[in-house]
Amino acid sequence: MARVKNNILTTGARGAIGKQVVYKEINGENFIGKYPDMSQVVYNAAQKEYQNLFGRAAVYASEVNKDPIRSATYEKLIRA
Repeated sequence: MARVKNNILTTGARGAIGKQVVYKEINGENFIGKYPDMSQVVYNAAQKEYQNLFGRAAVYASEVNKDPIRSATYEKLIRA
């Protein structure tokens, strides 16, 4: 992973470019590195359960955002 310093083009850059390069900030320093290969990762049961839970939460949030009444209710709770 390469450390990036004082580069106008990469200042404030975050995230991936395609599936080749990743820009990230670690402890306030900017780095550029290879996109991670996650194809060989084996998740344990707890990780799979949390992935499932997060997926269900994302579906629920999408449904709430599509319904104007439920969305307004949550907006009121957020603003309170």
